[in-house]
This record gives sequence, C-alpha cells and structure tokens, in this order.
Amino acid sequence: MGPSNEEKDQSKAIRERELATSREYLDYAKQSRKESRELLKPAIDIYGKRASGDPEQVMSGISTIVGEQDAQYKAARENIERSLPPGPAKNSAIAKLERERAGASGRLIVSSIDTAIDKLANIGSGIGSFALNEAGAGIRSVEGAAQTQSAILQTEAQGKAATMGFLGDLAGAGGSIVGGLVGGGKSGG
Repeated sequence: MGPSNEEKDQSKAIRERELATSREYLDYAKQSRKESRELLKPAIDIYGKRASGDPEQVMSGISTIVGEQDAQYKAARENIERSLPPGPAKNSAIAKLERERAGASGRLIVSSIDTAIDKLANIGSGIGSFALNEAGAGIRSVEGAAQTQSAILQTEAQGKAATMGFLGDLAGAGGSIVGGLVGGGKSGG
C-alpha cells in the first residue's frame, strides 16, 4: 500500500545527496569568499589607506603614483636645464613646472581619496554578491532535500491511509456480514 523499502531507500539516498550537495555549495561559498579576500587584500590595503583621510596613510597609499610623478618631474626639469640657457625663460619654465607639480599632487591626493571609497565599495559588493550566490545555491539544495523528505512522508501517509481505509472497508464488510447473519437469524425465527 505504501512505498516499498526499495523506494524508501532510493528516496533517502536522493535526500542525502541533495544535503551533501548543499553542504558542498556552502563550503565552496566560504572558501571562495576567503580566497577572494586573500587575493584582494593588497588592493583593499592600498584603497583603505587612500580612503582613510589620514595624510600619512593617503601618501603611503599613493606612493607608487607619486614616485611615477616624481620621475616625470625630474625628467622634465632636466630637459629644461639642458635645453634652455640661464635667464628669465629658464626660470619661468622651472617655476611653471613647480606649480604644475604642486597642482598635480593636490589633484592626485583628492582623486585618490574619492576613487578609493568607490573601489572599496565595489570590491566589497563583488565579494558579498559572489558569496550570496553560492550560499543561495546551497539553500536551494536544502529546499530540494526538504521537498524530497516531504514527498516521502506524504507517500507514507497515503500508504497508511490506504491501508487504514482498506481495513475500515474490511471491518465494515465484516460488520455487514455479521449484521446480516444476526439480522437474518431474527427475521427467520
């Protein structure tokens, strides 16, 4: 009437595989999140320094860019020194270069703070989004296992109900026979 032992065993095996898959997804999500953080740690550190607002931290966070700017400044200054004769034109060119350098440094500091905040937000969003997708897949696997378990329980309940219905019909038929015999005996006597 209800599911056979083989059907129960198969359903149980399916449920166990679904739960195992769920655990694998959740473990994978944890591992992926950890790996993402490790891979992004250098970027997070640099952008964290830039976003801190602390002048020393900001300068530390943009040190490679500042180094590149310094190299360009030195090359431009050497070019001016070599190409212009001493005098007002050379002095003017050097003064202009110094002003541009100061302005570039200020713009670099301000833009590095602004972009660092956006970059950190994007990194955090990406890590969180990926981890949530994997966790969601794991949860869906748990739902599948729960649905399988629910189907098993419903099948068992239907089997028991059918058995009870059969027994009830059997008892009713037996009662009718007994009633017919008893009732038949009264009308015959």
